Amino acid sequence: MEYTLDYAAIGKRIRKVRKEQHLTQTELGNRCGVTGAHICHIEAARGKVSLPTLVVIANVLQVSLDELLCDNLVTSKYIYEDELRNLLTHATTKQARLITELARVVLRDEFILRDYEEE
Repeated sequence: MEYTLDYAAIGKRIRKVRKEQHLTQTELGNRCGVTGAHICHIEAARGKVSLPTLVVIANVLQVSLDELLCDNLVTSKYIYEDELRNLLTHATTKQARLITELARVVLRDEFILRDYEEE
């Protein structure tokens, strides 16, 4: 079984964490021992990030590899739960209500799909 990593998703997660920490690509690159241009390429998925570089980036950003790779992992539900909890913490009451309604729609559609697939 061949599996391809979603490098675009990895890059987006690195960019998200980097921006949350108010780091430029150059600053992150310097801390990781690579160029800012290399970080740019990783974030834009214009190349494949090596495992050693990914580990260094995770350590510099002080996040787990799971957090950077969760879009590629089967058992990453807890990461999404943490993200959702964080979003809800920072949401207004109106936004929280909308997020809840959206979650209900998504879950309802998922159950409908499951029921359809079982027939």
